[in-house]
Amino acid sequence: MTGLKRTLGLPGLTFFGVGMILGAGIYSVIGVAAARTGESLWVAFVIGGLAALFTALSYAELAAMHPKAGAEFVYVREAFPRFEGLAIGIRHSTIVTVIFTLIEVAGLVLVIYLGATHEGFGRALLVAPDRGVLSGAALVFFAYLGFEEIANLAEEAKDPGKTLPRAIFISLAFTSVIYILVALAVVALAVPAELAATDSPLAFAVSRAWPRVVPVLAGIALFATANTALATMLTGSRMLFGMARDGELPATVARVIPVRGTPWVASLVVLAVAGSLLPFGAIAIVAGVSSFGALLGFLLVNVCLIVLRRRSPDRKRPFRVPLAVGFVPVPAVLGVAACLALLVSFEPHVYAAGGIALALAVLVVATRRWWKR
Repeated sequence: MTGLKRTLGLPGLTFFGVGMILGAGIYSVIGVAAARTGESLWVAFVIGGLAALFTALSYAELAAMHPKAGAEFVYVREAFPRFEGLAIGIRHSTIVTVIFTLIEVAGLVLVIYLGATHEGFGRALLVAPDRGVLSGAALVFFAYLGFEEIANLAEEAKDPGKTLPRAIFISLAFTSVIYILVALAVVALAVPAELAATDSPLAFAVSRAWPRVVPVLAGIALFATANTALATMLTGSRMLFGMARDGELPATVARVIPVRGTPWVASLVVLAVAGSLLPFGAIAIVAGVSSFGALLGFLLVNVCLIVLRRRSPDRKRPFRVPLAVGFVPVPAVLGVAACLALLVSFEPHVYAAGGIALALAVLVVATRRWWKR
């Protein structure tokens, strides 16, 4: 079994993070959020970005401490040894990710430009926040998911102690600015109620200023979806690779292509699982369960940081989360609170599907352990 190759520097990791965050979510969620927040949509993105920042800080410290594929799996194993395993061709892929990310950013910059040249741009800054802004923030938070996936590329990162935290923060900061400007742009171009009434809110907003460019934006939305799918396959395969290498999954899953250092078996597994759901029209369910799972992961990561601060206070930390009371990092506590608040906002079918997925995961790991005895 060959290890992964360290080929990713700060630019590659940052492009990956930006591409993962700027997925298809912003193209759909912004309309529903606008219905809840009105012209205060930009405030919801500010709150959502701050909520994401709390967990991003925890990921930055833990990823720098444990630069290994598997991310959350590794952190939980280190923090809770008794429950070990019961948690949850890179260069070529990176080039594609960079190209797709640039296309995604170009589409959103187009929206910002059209909104900024409209006479109503910035008016929302003077409007008192709507009472639905917190509900909207809970919704748009999911548009920020993706920064955490940078940690799964730890073993392919150059100087991970420095590049991983920087890539996480740069990608989150950049996308936050883009999101806030997009929010200001769309409410300048269209009425929030109109945005909520369409399945393509960004395209609708753009049509008010430049109808001919709508097909271009629709094409960019497809690139955003493809980029998210590619990035998800990359990080999902690295998670499986890390678990297989540590003996929690069959060793075959940890096989890599010697020349490129790509975990090809794990990539095929992720691709097969994702592809098997498409014929059943389960995209909406998968998205909900993914968000549910991500929040559970965020909750665990924040708890792991608190535990490891207590258990290993003198351990070398290339990056340390600031603002601590004793051994407890305050941002991690705020991250736990934010995750708990958002975890109660799902529909019943998401809890059911998420519970089944979690039970299956535990069953697979438990069966694997029993088989190894």
